Amino acid sequence: MKMSNISFKSDLIQASNFSFMKKVLLGLLLIGLFSNSSVFAQKDLKNARALIKKMNKDHRGKWFDSFTFVQKTIRFQEDGSIRDSSIWYEAIEYPKNFRIDFGDLSEGNSNLMRNDSAYAFRGGELQRSGLNPQQFLLMKGGLYHYSIKETLQMLTDYGYDVQKFRTDVWNDRKVYVLGADKGDESSQQFWIDAEHFYLLRRISTNSNGTVLDVHYSDHVASGGGWVEQTVKFYANGRYIQLEYYQEIDTSPKIPSSFFDPKAYGKGHWYKD
Repeated sequence: MKMSNISFKSDLIQASNFSFMKKVLLGLLLIGLFSNSSVFAQKDLKNARALIKKMNKDHRGKWFDSFTFVQKTIRFQEDGSIRDSSIWYEAIEYPKNFRIDFGDLSEGNSNLMRNDSAYAFRGGELQRSGLNPQQFLLMKGGLYHYSIKETLQMLTDYGYDVQKFRTDVWNDRKVYVLGADKGDESSQQFWIDAEHFYLLRRISTNSNGTVLDVHYSDHVASGGGWVEQTVKFYANGRYIQLEYYQEIDTSPKIPSSFFDPKAYGKGHWYKD
C-alpha cells in the first residue's frame, strides 16, 4: 500500500510538473510574441523623413563605405531559357562610385560610374560616356554620407515622390515603401526592410518606358551593414537576369584611382 501510495503521489507530481511546464512555456511564448510585436510596433514609421532619420540613427558611421564581390550573372531569353552566363567583378564605393568588369579582366571590358557619370570601356578603350546617376546606391548605403535634407532632395530630384510612404509586407517581412501607393508597381520606389533597413526591392521606369523591377534577397550581415547575395531583375514583368554574389568583402583594398576613368587599367582590387 505504501509503494502504491508513493507511486500515486509520484504520478500526481509528474502530472503537476508537466502542467506547470506547459504553462511556463505558453507564458514564455506569449511574452515573446507580445514583446516582438511591441518592438515591431515601435519601429512603425510615418513618412519618408522618419525613415531616413531612423536609418541614419541606426547605421551612420557603422555601415561599410565600400565593398567588392565576384558575381555570377545569368541572363534569360523571352521563353525563360538561359541566354548566357558570365562572371562579373564589381566594386561599390559610397556614395556614388560603382564599377563592373565583365569577364576576363585582361580584356578591358568595364562600365565605370563616378559621381553620376558613366564611362563604358571596351577592349581597354573608352567607347562612350555621359550622365547616368546610379540612383540605387543612395538607399543601399549612400545616404549615410549625406544629411537627411540632402537625401530627401536627391530622392525628389531622381523622381521619387517622397510624400508617398506606406507599410507593407514583402516575402513575409515587414517593409517600408517609399515613392508609391499600394498597387502602383510602375512609379519609382524603394522597398526597405523594416527591421534591418536594407534594400529589398526597387522599381523604376527608364527613358524608353520599360519598368525595371529588382529584387534583393539572401542578405548577410557584414561590415556593420547588410549585403544581398541574390538579385533578380524583371523588365515589364519578364524575368531577364539573375545574379549571385560571391567573395563578398566589406573592407576591400581598392586602388585610390580605381574609379578614375583617366587611370583606367592601372590597377584592380581583384587578385587571383
